[in-house]
Amino acid sequence: MNKMTKKISSVVAGLAITAAAALPLVDANATFQGLPGSDRQTFTLESPAPYVTFNSMTNNHFYPFANGDERNFVSLAHAGGQPTDDLTVSDGDRAYVFAYVHNNADETRADLVAENVTTRFNIDQNAQRNSSGQYISTATGNISWNRHVSMPANAPTSIYDTANFVANMPFSVNYVEGSARFINGPSGADGWEIGNPTAGDVTLGYESLDGRIPGCLAYVGWVRFAVNIEFEEPDFEFDKTVRMLGSGTGIDSWHKQISAVTDDIVEFRLRYANNSSRVHNGVMVVDELPAGLEYIVGSTVIYNGHNQDGLVVNDTAEENITTAQLYIGSGYADGSPAYVIFQARVTDASLLEACGLNSLPNVGRVYTTDGELESVASVVVNRDCEDIPERPELPRTGGSIAGILGFGSSLTAVMYYVLNRKKF
Repeated sequence: MNKMTKKISSVVAGLAITAAAALPLVDANATFQGLPGSDRQTFTLESPAPYVTFNSMTNNHFYPFANGDERNFVSLAHAGGQPTDDLTVSDGDRAYVFAYVHNNADETRADLVAENVTTRFNIDQNAQRNSSGQYISTATGNISWNRHVSMPANAPTSIYDTANFVANMPFSVNYVEGSARFINGPSGADGWEIGNPTAGDVTLGYESLDGRIPGCLAYVGWVRFAVNIEFEEPDFEFDKTVRMLGSGTGIDSWHKQISAVTDDIVEFRLRYANNSSRVHNGVMVVDELPAGLEYIVGSTVIYNGHNQDGLVVNDTAEENITTAQLYIGSGYADGSPAYVIFQARVTDASLLEACGLNSLPNVGRVYTTDGELESVASVVVNRDCEDIPERPELPRTGGSIAGILGFGSSLTAVMYYVLNRKKF
């Protein structure tokens, strides 16, 4: 806490899914996330599963994503756009979430029908900032089914995969009511309307939403639903005030502007508070002293929940709150405030630029994971110019322009006479 840190801070509308239905291939090097265990067995079109399992084929060229590897079965897209694992979003966007559903059981085994097939999604409603400064909301899709007599003991009955909404500002993701569909051959291009998969398990099916899906490419389907993206305005406060040292205590002693004279000591207070539920980490403050004010080394004190009695910052004349950003802590949320107080001396008023009243605005800034704010407090100093001597007036040597011109003419005549005498 006492270390100074420098830092100057229509895939959507009509998707008729069949064995050869095409979503555009986008990410040939997709990474697989959320695999349900290292012992999960994979299969191919040539060697399908001898038991009920989902999305385990690694070479399904009918699956137009991730080079046909079904384990990467969750994707995101804009309306009419291409599906991807990482979708960059903007304020007001409507985006779409997809999940591929394929029982990989051998089609020659009529007994390998999956029962009670369900899906559900968990989506981070409020995006979180990562170490790179981006805001991420992860959509995690799950497909589950009943254990079948054909399944080995270590075979999963639930699988999941993830994809990310990405932006450079805080945002929220909200499910669009009534948008969820399960689209397959019998359902037609518009699909069957299903319940909200972000609220809990939703039952799927092939000929109806009865939870039964046979094994074969002919029985694949897609879960699809819409979400709205809303960027959030930063919800935090920052204020800068000033008072004369020793002028009093309490909130009423602080002002946006005060008057001072040479050698007065003034105190500045920076107040920051996060009013949102999202946690602010790595909060920094900096203060820009104008000419006419001089920082007093060792005067900066931080007050927050962890330092209610105040933490004195170990700074120097070269590195302090007025020359670099000062780290004031992490974990600020739900209105938790922090105060930074430091002192400055009013330097020689006669060195100020203008005569009369000079307003010296002092600008403070706070940097948070939701953006930055600034605030200004001013010290007014009077430069008295009455004691400065005026420039002396040059003496007058003649009464008129004619007299000056006459003198000039006489001088010219004399010089002409002297020069002519030198010729003889």
